[in-house]
Amino acid sequence: MSGATQYGVLASQGPRVALAEDDHDLREAVAETLREHGLEVVETGDGDGLINILSGGGTAVAVTDLMMPRLRGDDALHFLRKAGDRTPFIVITAASASVIETIIDTPRLTVLCKPFSAAALLDAVDRAVQGTSYGAPRAARDVRNPDEEDG
Repeated sequence: MSGATQYGVLASQGPRVALAEDDHDLREAVAETLREHGLEVVETGDGDGLINILSGGGTAVAVTDLMMPRLRGDDALHFLRKAGDRTPFIVITAASASVIETIIDTPRLTVLCKPFSAAALLDAVDRAVQGTSYGAPRAARDVRNPDEEDG
């Protein structure tokens, strides 16, 4: 299986991921992780850039922070959904449960709480690309870091 990753994506033909994160170091780390697993990544630092990327078409999944300058990730998400965009979203955030609750019922959405592991991110992206990460909406109180152990 030359060129394949453990996520079933051919390195030379990986799906396109739009990545919006205002923290430069985190954005670079996330982008590098995704690229190492055969995904094409287009980066931006805010919600305006995310809308521009998704408006161009051809994006399999969007990974976005919520709290960003100019246009927040949740505002970009709401704008895109109202415009009919159905791209799966993975929100990476350290926002409070009350903020997460404002978006949790959005279709085709996965929330990862910061800090998250590379494995959790890659699993969420893989499930989004495969279209298997969506089910009944989760209450914000049920959203937690998937790497946390049950206590």
